[in-house]
Amino acid sequence: MRRPGTSDHNADFGGGSQPTSCAQSAGTGGGAVPPLPHQPTAPGWSGTCTFATAGTYTLHCDMHPFMTGTIVVGNAPAPPGWSTTSQTTTSPSTSTPTASTSTTPTPTTTTTSPGQPHQPAGPAIHAIVLAGVQHGLVVHGSLSISAAARGGRLQVQLFAAGHRRAGSHARRALPAGDVRFAVALNAATRRALRRRGRLALTVAIAVSWGKGARTSVTRHVWMEADRGSTAGRDSPGPAGGLAQAAGG
Repeated sequence: MRRPGTSDHNADFGGGSQPTSCAQSAGTGGGAVPPLPHQPTAPGWSGTCTFATAGTYTLHCDMHPFMTGTIVVGNAPAPPGWSTTSQTTTSPSTSTPTASTSTTPTPTTTTTSPGQPHQPAGPAIHAIVLAGVQHGLVVHGSLSISAAARGGRLQVQLFAAGHRRAGSHARRALPAGDVRFAVALNAATRRALRRRGRLALTVAIAVSWGKGARTSVTRHVWMEADRGSTAGRDSPGPAGGLAQAAGG
């Protein structure tokens, strides 16, 4: 994995499936990997990641959340436009991150417009709606739960740059149908948002049901400070969240 260009970048797998191991072989930086490097780093870094478990792995740049990629390993279903292959390295490009190996052509990452449903996300989830730019202190979204996952558990986790936790919420006994969620930023993230005015967040959504069945999806949003709001407005709790059913 080598990062060309002029800006700082890294490859962060967020709250979803993680590589078996990663190693940075060149460049500055420190800290545990992944993310690789641990923080966005200037050009000159390189490294490798190993994937020993079949599945679909999503990655993004912590400094540029719109730069995303997907790695398909083994027998996992390939996204539209990809060829199924076992992959062991990633190589994001300057403008459009991609995943590649030495034995297959580089596939093209498929992206969707913010706020539009992503279908399908897995056997438990029919669609996810999550605006790419949101305002205030709460991340809002919705998803459609399949009948097979009725009674399961929803977990939504927010991560800021450097894989720092920014908020979380969990809910049990999910109904089938549309479920809206709203996850408040924790105190540290609220302070950072007020200082900077804009923050990039990773939203890790997981639904588990039955005997060990689980579907996880990772999305990315920009949070912008609402200058006209007070500290307590639009926040369901000091560091918590809420989710509510919108259908059954």
